[in-house]
Amino acid sequence: MFSNDLILESFMVTFPAVIESGSEAKLCASLLNPNESLVMNIYLVHGDQSTLLLQEKAEEEFHSCFNFQVCQQEKFVFRRYNPLTFIQTDKPIYIPGQTGEL
Repeated sequence: MFSNDLILESFMVTFPAVIESGSEAKLCASLLNPNESLVMNIYLVHGDQSTLLLQEKAEEEFHSCFNFQVCQQEKFVFRRYNPLTFIQTDKPIYIPGQTGEL
């Protein structure tokens, strides 16, 4: 049997690995199982300049996607530190032996 105490608070932010200058890009942010009121800030930082892309105050779970405009200056390339694969299923938790759908 699973307990809600085992589910940790977490967040996820997704965006394209390469964003061309002058283009529009989509960013998605998700917050799962927050245990307190908080503010999530997402910045695009280059050198000593930073641009606030999202500020979300939350007391409960949320999922939000939005488009943002990239300046004309240069191409942005984001490095991946640990490659991950995310699989979305029809249930958040499975009991051993249960089957699910992708």
